[in-house]
Amino acid sequence: MQRPQCRTSRRSFMPYKPDTLHFTPPFITKRTAKGNDEKTLILEDNEVRFEPFMHLQLDKLRYDPSFRELALPATLSNASGCYKKSTCTCTNRLFKSNKIRKLRTTCVNAGAELQIYNSCLYPSTEFDLPILGVDLLHFGRKTICIVDFQPLEKREAYLNKYIAPLSSIKKNYPFLNNTVSNRFYDDRTWFSDQMLYLNNKFHLSDFYEAFEQYLRIYLQLLEDAEAIGGSRVTHVSSMHSKYDKYNKERDPAIVMFSKIFGKEFSTAVTDSFLFSF
Repeated sequence: MQRPQCRTSRRSFMPYKPDTLHFTPPFITKRTAKGNDEKTLILEDNEVRFEPFMHLQLDKLRYDPSFRELALPATLSNASGCYKKSTCTCTNRLFKSNKIRKLRTTCVNAGAELQIYNSCLYPSTEFDLPILGVDLLHFGRKTICIVDFQPLEKREAYLNKYIAPLSSIKKNYPFLNNTVSNRFYDDRTWFSDQMLYLNNKFHLSDFYEAFEQYLRIYLQLLEDAEAIGGSRVTHVSSMHSKYDKYNKERDPAIVMFSKIFGKEFSTAVTDSFLFSF
């Protein structure tokens, strides 16, 4: 069967530069029809791009001198294929620090047809912090952006400590109060009630602002975290393993990766990178 011809996308994700400091997102101010000033992200040729979110997250984390990137084998780090006749690339990266067991990032780029930035931050199992999940997708005319402190427990004391502080931020963004589809995620165990969920591209700048505030809180929690020790470490390790198993069975990206980049790459990335605990 002949492979479809791919058009080359005009721009790929910008590489992360370790010396980047204080990354400035490309905001502009527009005057609305009602005469109000509205800040929005600059879109190249009206295309959605997620580089500002990626750079923001990595730049905030690099202030920890122990934060570093780990080498990935070529079989996991890069792939290319076709998506709707456009060249589609996938770039995976892996980071860690003294308090971060694993931060994985995935960038998928097929120009105007498809843009994805996905990251998942797993704290060291010495800490019982939530897992920080980020999922930004744009395909066709649809944009979905999600960020959440994904709780390891649903005990009231745990939620009050780690999730409740987000409510003061989320209340300022009522249009980010959507929910994940039951089509893939029928169980809400791993989602908090303070999840930010955007389902259009018209509030990307607002989502960026809320995302930055969520990052600030998460990194403060990480900085202040004290090792739990004892049987709690075993419990946290078990919850990380259950989290990976849950998502490995449900994440729709796995099927998409198989179609675009081939089953071999999809299987390897799923087992050895995305959900490898």
